[in-house]
Amino acid sequence: YCDVRQGINAKWFVDGKDTFAAIADALLTAKETIFISGWFLCPEIYLKREHPVSINWRLDRILVKKAEEGVLIYVLMWNETKQAFQLNSAEAKQRLESYHNNIKALIHPPAHTLNLRWTHHQKLVI
Repeated sequence: YCDVRQGINAKWFVDGKDTFAAIADALLTAKETIFISGWFLCPEIYLKREHPVSINWRLDRILVKKAEEGVLIYVLMWNETKQAFQLNSAEAKQRLESYHNNIKALIHPPAHTLNLRWTHHQKLVI
């Protein structure tokens, strides 16, 4: 498929606990820009669930903290096919953008398009 690359700053994860903890840590180090792309995104998800659970580890709380620090945040979510899924992407977009002006969300494809042949299935945090 492709050659193994050396010297890149990318990590592979298998389990959600390690993945979400690394995402939380990476988000908190952002200085300029955060890009998030995913098939489904719940702003209220807890990225770390250590005991006792702290509301400060929720994705929305981390994004607001970074936005208040001047970090620009861009989120791309799949606009689900309502006949097949109810992911509430429009509601998530509205909530994310209501938190701070530095948070911009986009759902794709646009609501007026009906394309049942493809989805955004990537999950990226940059």
